[in-house]
Amino acid sequence: MKPLKLTLKNFGPYLDEEIDFTRFEASPLFLINGKTGSGKTTIFDAMTYALYGTTSAAGKTGRDAKEMRSKFADAKAQTKVSLTFSHQGKVYQVERSMKEKKTATTLDTKVELSLIEPKPAKLLAAKTREVERQVTALIGLDAKQFSQVIVLPQGEFDNFLKADANQKEALLEHFFDTAIYKRLEEKLLAQSKELEAQLESSNQLINNQLAAYPEYEVKTAPEWLAKVTETLAALEESSQQEASVITGLEDKQTKLNQQLGFQEQLHAQLEAKETLVKRQTELAAKQAEFEANKTRLDQLTWAKDQLSNWQLFQQNQRELVALKERHQKEELTQGDLQAQLAALDQQAPAVAKNTADLQALRQKVSYLKEIEPHYEAYVNKQSQQLALKQNLTGKQAHHTDLQADLKAAQTTEQALRQQISNLPDLKQLQEEFYRTERQLANLTQERTSLTKLYQAYLDAQAKLTRTKEALADKKAKLAVAKEKFTTLDQEYTSLQIVRLTQKLQPGQPCPVCGALDHPLVSQGQVADLAKVKQVEGDLEQAQANLTSLQSDYNQLEGRLKVQKQTHLAAQADYQAELKQVLANHGLQAGGELKQLANQFQVQKQHLESSLKAASAREVELKAKQADSQQKIDQLNLKLEQAQAAVTQAQQDFQAVNDELIGLKAKLAPDYQTKDQVLSERQKLELRCAQLDQELTNFERNKNQVKEALLTTKTNLSNLEENLVKTQTQIANYQTSLEAAIAQVNFVSNFDDLGYLLSHAAESEALKAQVTAYQNEVKLVTEQLAAIEQQLAGVTVLDLGELRDKLGAVKQDLQVKRVALEEVTRKKERLHDSYVQVKREVGKNETLLAKLDRLNQLTAPISGKGVGKIDLQRFVLQQYFQKILGNANVILQTLSQDRYLFQMTTTQAKSGTKAGLVLDVVDKISGERRRTQTLSGGESFVASLSLALGLAETIQAENGGVRIEALFIDEGFGSLDTDYLARALDYLQTKEGDSRMVGIISHVRELQESIPDRLEINNRNGKSTVSYHL
Repeated sequence: MKPLKLTLKNFGPYLDEEIDFTRFEASPLFLINGKTGSGKTTIFDAMTYALYGTTSAAGKTGRDAKEMRSKFADAKAQTKVSLTFSHQGKVYQVERSMKEKKTATTLDTKVELSLIEPKPAKLLAAKTREVERQVTALIGLDAKQFSQVIVLPQGEFDNFLKADANQKEALLEHFFDTAIYKRLEEKLLAQSKELEAQLESSNQLINNQLAAYPEYEVKTAPEWLAKVTETLAALEESSQQEASVITGLEDKQTKLNQQLGFQEQLHAQLEAKETLVKRQTELAAKQAEFEANKTRLDQLTWAKDQLSNWQLFQQNQRELVALKERHQKEELTQGDLQAQLAALDQQAPAVAKNTADLQALRQKVSYLKEIEPHYEAYVNKQSQQLALKQNLTGKQAHHTDLQADLKAAQTTEQALRQQISNLPDLKQLQEEFYRTERQLANLTQERTSLTKLYQAYLDAQAKLTRTKEALADKKAKLAVAKEKFTTLDQEYTSLQIVRLTQKLQPGQPCPVCGALDHPLVSQGQVADLAKVKQVEGDLEQAQANLTSLQSDYNQLEGRLKVQKQTHLAAQADYQAELKQVLANHGLQAGGELKQLANQFQVQKQHLESSLKAASAREVELKAKQADSQQKIDQLNLKLEQAQAAVTQAQQDFQAVNDELIGLKAKLAPDYQTKDQVLSERQKLELRCAQLDQELTNFERNKNQVKEALLTTKTNLSNLEENLVKTQTQIANYQTSLEAAIAQVNFVSNFDDLGYLLSHAAESEALKAQVTAYQNEVKLVTEQLAAIEQQLAGVTVLDLGELRDKLGAVKQDLQVKRVALEEVTRKKERLHDSYVQVKREVGKNETLLAKLDRLNQLTAPISGKGVGKIDLQRFVLQQYFQKILGNANVILQTLSQDRYLFQMTTTQAKSGTKAGLVLDVVDKISGERRRTQTLSGGESFVASLSLALGLAETIQAENGGVRIEALFIDEGFGSLDTDYLARALDYLQTKEGDSRMVGIISHVRELQESIPDRLEINNRNGKSTVSYHL
């Protein structure tokens, strides 16, 4: 994530400012400086607020987001922060605003996150929680992580350095998402507790079962199971014996039940036989009644067979009477229709005349319809002519008004042009001001350079003095080495002489001097060759060191002379230039640069005030002139448009006038207005409708009479045919019925037949009675024969005696069954308990094995092992070691290889887990120090190294997190010159190459060392920004 632009409106001391970070893209390091309270840290607060809705120190220093609303903002004005940033090749913008609600007790906040590149722009989220979720997912950091990795807030810089192991664990867990290991530990512990609970529940169940059988007097489940096994075997044997007795009794009961059932059937058949004999006697008494009913049924059945012919005979007689009546009516209707048709034929001449009149009227109506639109068009054209005339008059008046407005605007524009030309020319003063400002800046820079040259001269002089002292020391050591070498050389020479003397042969000349005899050589202290060579090497090394040091001294002495000359020349040039500038500004020759700067500031303020007023007046006049010129241009355009409109209106009016003359020629001379034409046409159309209706009615009536007459003739013909047909059918049915009557002796005429047919409904009841009597006689006879056959050769016993025997057997069987059920219940209950206890014993063994394996796994993961480090802490240690590896590279660079971070795995204090305890090792003294004992400067350097190492590790371990910017708020004031120089050099050369680095500070040395600056200027509580690149 890399910020590009930050816009602040009514936020803190900023009313409306835009900070363009892209102006520092080519700078490895830039400084944000300003006076205390000017709003430097507010820039970080604004970035954090835009992204997360909170400030960089929310909840710690009390700087709540809603408290950042500018006190200069109007009640209705919005507080708005917009941050444009790049991330992984795309550009995003998040805009967050707030303003007071009507209640004035809360703030109304709005937020939007958009993707603006690549195009087209797209809104990603517009709700507070959704924006915060997407920003966190996009950048890979939440608000807290953002303030600890990218924005390092003032006063909290060393929190991570001095945090204890538990605090570091919480922070690192947040960064590297190691909660999964914690969840694994919790899951294993939960499984362990669940197994322990299951084991306890199982043991409780076993104990309850054992307590339910106190008669066994055992303490362990295996003993109880053995006792229960013996009891179950005894109960099984007892139940088998009882079951055998019950089986015998059940067989006896079955036989008695069968015998009793058979005897009960015999007694029931004897009773049924008595009943059937009685019913047979009753049926014999009803034989005469049965015969009478059968004869009556035969007569009614014959009558029903004649019913169809009888009904058709009666129906045809009725139809014959109806046909005769209809024939008489149709003859009367035919006479009336013939009279009506003769009357209509007499009206033919009058109808012909009406037809001719209707044709003439329709032609006149057609002519009136044809000319009617001409009247309407003529009236419309008259109205259009009047409207166009009024429009022409209005446009001519508007054209005249525009000419007057144009003349007035031209006069105003000429007056403004004259005022602008009369403005004072401040360009020369402005150029002089800028020239003086550049001279002052050059002098300031020359003074700084001169100071650095002088400091370099002093440093070189001090180094020359140290080199001179070292040279004297080397010379002294060389003299000692020479003296030592001379002594050893002499001793070695003596040793050689002794050795040569010992090798001389008597009477032989000396190979050195040729003498035949030598005096005795002293046998004093001697040295061997190796020692002499060693001292000789030391002497040569000392001589080489002395020569090198002498060369360095000569070079330093030469450079010192050059630096002194350079400093004196630069000082002379500076004094000459300063004297000239002081003279140019009327100051004494001995004046200081500060005096010139003070006077320049006074002149600058006066000139700025004059330039600002003149510029404002010029802008105001030019704006008015531009408005006036724009008004003139607009009036000229409107004037041209108005002239064109007048011309067009004149042409339109003439065209309509010509059309009006043409339309008037098309009007009828007999009718002056459209209403007269319309009235006449309506009268004629009404008369046409009347005549048309009369003709239609006449034709319709005549056609109806003809059709009715034709229909009547057809009806009369049909009726005559039906009369003949019906009379024939009546004769046929009468002949058939008379033949049927002649064949029986119980009917002599049509009246007797009618009587029988009137009682035909009785036949169904009679038929049912006859059939029922015959069926019952047959059934009684058959049932008596069957019972007599079953009773033949069978002995009938006493039912009471049989029932008493069966009751005694049932009672014995009930007693035995109750006893067997009691034994079975006891056996089943004991068996269920046995199975349950045995199952729980097996389950306990399985649970104990699982719990043992789980405890073996859980102990090291949860930190109960030898090292007292849980799995999450172990993983965090690995990440922490990587952080320290990156941080140590930085710390050793900044401390010149003096300090080194080192992690200890020992437990720090009660309540704090082992691991993640951080110490600092002083490699010079070998001392291992707690971070809380570091001085202010040491603590800042260590914290900076740790923060940079943390950022590097997070970016390396989390692929989605790209830390392309780093902002450090204060802390550099605690560093001495050397530490500050090394820190800045590292940030510029190492960090600045890979990311944007911004520093907030008011330390003067930083302002001199960092040329690229964002300066915060505050006046009366309101801040603005300016760039120095």
